[in-house]
Amino acid sequence: MKLHFLGTGGAFARTHTNAWFEEPREDGRRDLYLLDLSMLHVQAAETLVREETGEIYVLLTHMHDDHCSGIGLFIEWCLLLKGRIVNILVQEALAQDVRDYLRIIGVPEEMYRLITFSVQMEMAGVTVTAIPTRHTPALAGKCFGFCLETGGQRVVFTGDTATLEPFIPWLTEGAELYTEMAYHHGNVHLRWEEQKTLLLPLAKKCSVFLMHMDDEEALRRETEGTGIRLVTL
Repeated sequence: MKLHFLGTGGAFARTHTNAWFEEPREDGRRDLYLLDLSMLHVQAAETLVREETGEIYVLLTHMHDDHCSGIGLFIEWCLLLKGRIVNILVQEALAQDVRDYLRIIGVPEEMYRLITFSVQMEMAGVTVTAIPTRHTPALAGKCFGFCLETGGQRVVFTGDTATLEPFIPWLTEGAELYTEMAYHHGNVHLRWEEQKTLLLPLAKKCSVFLMHMDDEEALRRETEGTGIRLVTL
């Protein structure tokens, strides 16, 4: 599993932090997994749906616009232009919010497949575990990161979070951590100055990648020579 990014910035950036990967199947096709989808990246996501694409999954971390605003248009494009059903995969606390959001923007339930789970979901070759986290007060109890496991590989994706604490138990030797990181403003996000004492030693046992960034130049300067990398397009 190799994680790719459609964007690397936060909510007010020119690109939003949405990611994707493919998982090969026994029949030769490749399932497509999108981690969040902003309206900014719908056209880029469309290019990932190819002849050899198997199932299409969108995993949602939470319901902020930079993470979910593109799902309705993508569902419509996949179904109406490609005849493909999109699977929206969410922790059960988000299920009704997803239904309500899509209903409000005119996407009825028969146009997509909503898959919900409590803690862990076994897909074809991929194990998805939801990790509850804390982000904004308005979305308390409705923000999640994911632990993605396939073929002995473990990827931990924080989504938006104000704490790394829930993810630490999942960061075993050789795991990959994709964590959001702000340089200037923390509060509902992680701030480099407050997290570097944790991340610098962590980078000696895990691969650490920064995403959802507000100042890539400053973060690149701060992490130079540390082994911590910034995600790229």
